[in-house]
Amino acid sequence: MIGRARNRRPWLATAAALILLLCGCATARAQVCVGDCDESQTVEINELIRGGNIALGTVALGECKSL
Repeated sequence: MIGRARNRRPWLATAAALILLLCGCATARAQVCVGDCDESQTVEINELIRGGNIALGTVALGECKSL
């Protein structure tokens, strides 16, 4: 009997999780794009090249703080 009582409302946990997720999204801030060195909200080709050079060690990490 106890097992049946627990499975009577399986949607309740899903609904509660969805409500918490939606409430959390309302207060979320915009995220910075990884590799967006000039903070233009886009990652351009030159920034990708700069990121590759940073990964190779030919350019200092300070050249792009978002990496």
